[in-house]
Amino acid sequence: MVKGKILETISNGDWHSLEDVAGKLKTSIKDVADEVITLSQFGILVYDEIACKVKLSPWILNLSERGGSEARKSAVGSIVLPPKGCVTIQNIAVSNFLDEAVELGVILDKKVKEISISKVE
Repeated sequence: MVKGKILETISNGDWHSLEDVAGKLKTSIKDVADEVITLSQFGILVYDEIACKVKLSPWILNLSERGGSEARKSAVGSIVLPPKGCVTIQNIAVSNFLDEAVELGVILDKKVKEISISKVE
């Protein structure tokens, strides 16, 4: 499973070249690039295609800063809400009135703790 190993390899939050990641994982740069592109589309990674470098998204890094046991009790997820779409999260309706899709980053445990909204690119 290359995805989990990529996340583990770049867990310090710094920029890492795809070449270095591939070398540490003993796999091809193409395999790493394919996984990095997928993970970046979901907002888990930030991928600089020009420099061929990758790092963890800031919201992932912020999870560890929220406090040890609290972070482990929370569920974290991402939802792509299509234009004019609606989703219900713990009895809270979240609607997208825009003409483009948006991504909801969600942190919750027994109650919703945080919802962040970003443009889907």
